[in-house]
Amino acid sequence: MIVTLETWRLAVDRLLMMHFGINIADTFLSEIAAQTILFDSGVKPFEAVNELVTNNNLVHLKHNPFYPRSPYLGELDEHDLDKRFFIRS
Repeated sequence: MIVTLETWRLAVDRLLMMHFGINIADTFLSEIAAQTILFDSGVKPFEAVNELVTNNNLVHLKHNPFYPRSPYLGELDEHDLDKRFFIRS
């Protein structure tokens, strides 16, 4: 669960790196003002990434012309991050 601005930023960064091979510094989301506005508005990390996909025509790393898939991420992609990076036992 994303509860702080810092974890929100880390989640966006991880999603971008895992699925598109770029990091948050390569986008307008590197600006703290943009992060704060989106976080305070309740925009989830995967939704912020999907906006970047739309505006910048990002291509998913697993793109395959023979088996097309949507480049957009879903809530499960973000949920997987929770399990892999943010929840410690």
